[in-house]
Parts: sequence; C-alpha cells; structure tokens
Amino acid sequence: MKVVWVKWVDSTGQDGWTGRADAQALRCAEFLHVGFVIYEDDLQVTLSPTTYINGHVPITPYHSPISIPKVAIKARGDIVLPLEGPDAI
Repeated sequence: MKVVWVKWVDSTGQDGWTGRADAQALRCAEFLHVGFVIYEDDLQVTLSPTTYINGHVPITPYHSPISIPKVAIKARGDIVLPLEGPDAI
C-alpha cells in the first residue's frame, strides 16, 4: 500500500455575525497530512493515517480517512516503508 505526505490548504470561517476586522483576518489553513493512499482519482486523494495489517481483511480497515481535493494540494511526496527485514511492517 502506497504511503504519502501531502501539504494542502483548506478554507476557514466563522459562524454567525462577524465584525469587519475579524472577517478580514480570516486566512486559509495549511496542513501536512501523512497517510496510506486508499483511493485516488483525477479530483481527489483519500488517505488514512492508520490501516489494519494483521494478516486478514477486517470489516473496518481504516481509521479517520480524509479525502483531499487535488486542487488544494500544494506539495506531495512518497514515503518508503520497510517491507523486509527486522523492521518490516
């Protein structure tokens, strides 16, 4: 299973009536997410920070997956995991 890091931006907001200074001070938030690629197409990549690898297929193999729009991705890279030897996953 492929593992990647993704640097991406998301919108921020406030609920309810907001003053001019507070509204103009809003800024997009930048995130760094690391996860297993569980789905990808032309519009999005879906990552899970945790996956179940105990030798069989569980009913719920992913924990807290997130789908990130590709237009929000600023940078991305692969992470190589040890698949052999004493530190293998």
